[in-house]
Amino acid sequence: MNTSKQMIECNTRVGTLIQSEVLKKLLICLGFAALTGISAQIKWYVPGNPIPFTMQTAAVALSALSLKRWAGMSQLFYVVLGVLGVPWFSNQAGGLSFLLLPSAGYLIGFIFTAFIGGWFVEKYYTKLHVFTFLPLTLINVLFVHGFGMLYLNTWMIVSHQPNVSFAMLFIKGSLPFLWYDLGKILLVTGLYPVKE
Repeated sequence: MNTSKQMIECNTRVGTLIQSEVLKKLLICLGFAALTGISAQIKWYVPGNPIPFTMQTAAVALSALSLKRWAGMSQLFYVVLGVLGVPWFSNQAGGLSFLLLPSAGYLIGFIFTAFIGGWFVEKYYTKLHVFTFLPLTLINVLFVHGFGMLYLNTWMIVSHQPNVSFAMLFIKGSLPFLWYDLGKILLVTGLYPVKE
């Protein structure tokens, strides 16, 4: 009887510890969502391009490095809470109106980039930054730029710009951001503490 009471008490303590660790992780994810929202306000446009340059890619890469498998949750919080009205999208926008923005696809890409990038960092992060930097850059280009261009294509068709070629999408939705994203991810991975 005494042993079963001790086991119940032990299970309760373990359950409380797990819950507090999960709660702690979720709060940190919320903090990274806020960081992504702040980085969205640091922006500028190139004339003729509806997609702004922001610092969000740096926040997404930092979330992958810091949160690892939890990184996707931070970007999911960012998008979901933004859709629910938190004004932390670019230009302090929030709500479902974000779907009308030509840049909405990039935000969806952040979620996939963070999930896959975080998984990669958890399994393969080393003190050799190049082996972290290059895969994170590739993941960013595939998902952020990929979803961004797909959504931009839809946005251009809906806004009466039919016959959009892949070359035009690439020139507007990816090419101008490649070097900029490369620099941000290089900066974040280069400053991140190495794992011994």
